[in-house]
Amino acid sequence: MLQIVWDDYRHNFFSALKGLGGGENWWWIYVYLLMPSGIMNHIALKEVIVYYCMMLPLLGGTFLARLYPNRMSKTLFLCPMSREMRIRYFKTAFLLRIAIPILAFLLPMSMLFLCKILQGLECFLSLLVFIMYLVAVNICTNSRAGKPETERQGYSLPGYFPMWNVLGQISGIANVVIVSVSRIGENSGEPYQPWELIMVSVLLVIQALILMKIMFTYFKPIMEQSISYENSYISLKK
Repeated sequence: MLQIVWDDYRHNFFSALKGLGGGENWWWIYVYLLMPSGIMNHIALKEVIVYYCMMLPLLGGTFLARLYPNRMSKTLFLCPMSREMRIRYFKTAFLLRIAIPILAFLLPMSMLFLCKILQGLECFLSLLVFIMYLVAVNICTNSRAGKPETERQGYSLPGYFPMWNVLGQISGIANVVIVSVSRIGENSGEPYQPWELIMVSVLLVIQALILMKIMFTYFKPIMEQSISYENSYISLKK
């Protein structure tokens, strides 16, 4: 199944890229990439390096999630795939979009740890919030992403999906930044103070609660939408 997912993604790369729209839809990426330049006089080069080692894989994971949202290509619906095989495709694609950014995140984090720029606890906490963010963002990019208005239909998701979508992504990005960067500088290498551990623990609990809400409420409905041709591709007339 992994080979099927990989071939599907490879063959549909340019069409998926076109479906993302123009650069005006990605202004927030430019904000995160250029953020250190606006405060360069107030932070050390070490902090800038850590920032980009952390943010580039995170933004790459977000881009990958939106490039290949939870939707099977039309060609696969023509194949004699059973419901179980479609579910396997959905879960395999979901895990692939998480695994690739994690590998891209682990490499620079390992180098920063070996160079004693980050402590082991900081690397672990950064990875933890990074994984939670990836899970949330890959659930929240549902199968209607990138589709024109005429191809969207009224498949309802339970609860306040747009609100949890925004909360999940903002909390993930904020937590990665705070956990990875807040301790770099004069305090680097020193043990965590009790108030710092409390702050980080509260942030992790908040993000974990948001993630559990998204997982338990939306994972199954979005999977059902993804493996159903009617819910993914049937057009609505204006």
